[in-house]
Amino acid sequence: MRLGKVLTGSVLSLMLLASASPAFAATSSNSTQVKTENISIQGRIVIEKLTNDFPKAFVKYGVFYIFDYSYYSNGKWYGVYKSV
Repeated sequence: MRLGKVLTGSVLSLMLLASASPAFAATSSNSTQVKTENISIQGRIVIEKLTNDFPKAFVKYGVFYIFDYSYYSNGKWYGVYKSV
């Protein structure tokens, strides 16, 4: 009697495992494509001077900055640089 219960339990377990196998499939029929984009972060530095003679480019902490524009305010010139 005990052997019959063990055998019946084993058969039922095997049937449940076999019926659940499609749920563990590696691929699905509704696969989606993922787009990746390159993101670039540009830093800005503003330098204050009394004259409008700013260098075209410089390196600070290993980051290369190029001159973008300058403006005059409150008796001082400000040079704006952006990182490359």
